[in-house]
Amino acid sequence: MIKRLAFLAVGGFDGSLIGTEDVELCLRLSQAGFRIYEAHAVRAVHLGADKSLLDFFRKTAWRGLGVFGLLRSTWITMPLVATLAHLLLCLCAMVNLFVTPATLFTRLVVFIVLFNLVPVGTVMYRGWKIWHFHVPLKPILLYHVYFLARFYGMCKLTFALDTSSPRARGKQ
Repeated sequence: MIKRLAFLAVGGFDGSLIGTEDVELCLRLSQAGFRIYEAHAVRAVHLGADKSLLDFFRKTAWRGLGVFGLLRSTWITMPLVATLAHLLLCLCAMVNLFVTPATLFTRLVVFIVLFNLVPVGTVMYRGWKIWHFHVPLKPILLYHVYFLARFYGMCKLTFALDTSSPRARGKQ
């Protein structure tokens, strides 16, 4: 919920963004001095939620296209940092696995740690934030897909590939 006065004071939603309009609006509200409160007891139910992992990937990639629009309001966002950190750590994990002159066991352990560091950290952060921890395997796997989809979306935007929404593509 947002007060109409606050919404109008910052110019409302930025219609030029591909996604993340709500996040960008909150950044502008915060920069304008408005306070933002998060109610963990309130839950949103998104009807027509993702029915498959492929749907989740496609929608997350599309939503990730808005990450560059956020850079107009702030030079850094947590999802952008986490996505880039995950990419960098995955690349380091691969290099470690094939280049490092350590034992295979050591290389595998380092690979597993580097590969999972950001998803595990994200699950722990989210659990700490709402004081509710889940069995971590499923969320960790979903965060792997989430970060891969976000990076894919950023690549699509950077290289000017098709950026139409997954819903619009499905209706064609």
